[in-house]
Amino acid sequence: MKKIKRALPEGYSIYEQSLTIIGETELALVQGPRKEKLIYVIGRPLACSGQKLSGGWRHPLAPKTAVALQKILHWLKPVRIPVDRPSFGFGDRLGLATPGHIAALGKTNVFPILAQQSVRENARTGRTFADVLASAIFGAFQEGYKGGFGADADHLKRVEDALEAADIGYTFFTCDPSDHVVGVEDMSG
Repeated sequence: MKKIKRALPEGYSIYEQSLTIIGETELALVQGPRKEKLIYVIGRPLACSGQKLSGGWRHPLAPKTAVALQKILHWLKPVRIPVDRPSFGFGDRLGLATPGHIAALGKTNVFPILAQQSVRENARTGRTFADVLASAIFGAFQEGYKGGFGADADHLKRVEDALEAADIGYTFFTCDPSDHVVGVEDMSG
């Protein structure tokens, strides 16, 4: 059996599809006794804050942990939408549905946009572009998904928001020019 399974503290369970081995390091997404999810690592810890436990490291599901995961698991970085495949934007509004979205893909050829949320939606839900992307990364990791996914900064009205999203890895940008469009009722003629 894998080292990580033997090292998990009592009350923790592993998401089997997430188990990844890189050299002497094993990592997986696990669920703790109070139903909290976290990344558990045996061997070299991730390059972010974590808590040392007997036999391993525990890392919170936070944007910095997602960035650290991407550095060693390159398939967790968003990519551009392929031109030869249909795509679908899932838009996980609460950060909980990505595993279900991946399951819904099944064996289709559809390219998923797993991180998709607007500035307005982020403001209403109290999330950031980094939170939305991290949720997509952790969902893909949980399911062992390596098929590539996109990240859409949706309904952008400000260049600053587009730059923020681009800086953290978003690969698709939907602009919303509605503030500059004249309504039909305001047109003369």
